[in-house]
Amino acid sequence: MPLFGGFAACADDKLTICKSRVRSGGAGENHIGNFYWQGTKIAKRPYIQGPYSKAEIALLKKGYPAASAVVLAGKLKRSLVSVQKQLREMHIGRRKESGWTAVQLRYLRRNFKETATWEIANRLNKTPSVVKHKAAELKLKK
Repeated sequence: MPLFGGFAACADDKLTICKSRVRSGGAGENHIGNFYWQGTKIAKRPYIQGPYSKAEIALLKKGYPAASAVVLAGKLKRSLVSVQKQLREMHIGRRKESGWTAVQLRYLRRNFKETATWEIANRLNKTPSVVKHKAAELKLKK
């Protein structure tokens, strides 16, 4: 029984698990990389492969700044890594504005102590890590 990547191949082309330490998914699914299994059957996730269509590219261009790559991967039925790679190739990123406006800084100073960081980030259209970094620069504490 040849081993590859934590799996054991059987004679009838069915794969069985040979490692017991794996992370569990929802609804009775278990995952290792792009593979999932229920019981002893293992199958490749049903991702679309191949080049992106014009409609998929348009969806990425329109949806990425507002929706995360994880959400878009689910809509396109493609893997997260594939969507991230396509976004890099298209030179699409979240960093469009570089600075903080006076209004944003005032909002951050007034609300950082009482409001959750992710709420502030959503309100200011920034990531939570950027908000935390700016709060640390301004010596704001929760």
